[in-house]
Amino acid sequence: MRAKGGRGVSKLTYILQGRTVVPEPDIVKWARWFETADRRVALTELTEYDVKISTVFLGVDYGMGDCRPLLFETLVFGGVMDGDMIRTSSWADAEEAHTRMVMRVRITEEKEAERERRTMTC
Repeated sequence: MRAKGGRGVSKLTYILQGRTVVPEPDIVKWARWFETADRRVALTELTEYDVKISTVFLGVDYGMGDCRPLLFETLVFGGVMDGDMIRTSSWADAEEAHTRMVMRVRITEEKEAERERRTMTC
């Protein structure tokens, strides 16, 4: 879809105004915003497990227009749960998902460490 003047129009692109998600159909305006925006919601480093959990605003609806837009992503880097992800629709949901993921990672890593301790003892 093209707007007047040759600019692209999208129904899947969004920006943040504070913590509020706002549709931005003008792809050029969206791209300019995206280049400099602080999109991080949270970052937790669990150094004892060599794991990072990152939650960011994606700016694009990864739900591809189905139901509620999926605009935030919480992703695990490292450890047993490396690559596990949750996508959400709002800043508040993203904060909650981040907190839940941190708890899940801690529990999972502790269980894995306990399992390894048990297999090391005869």
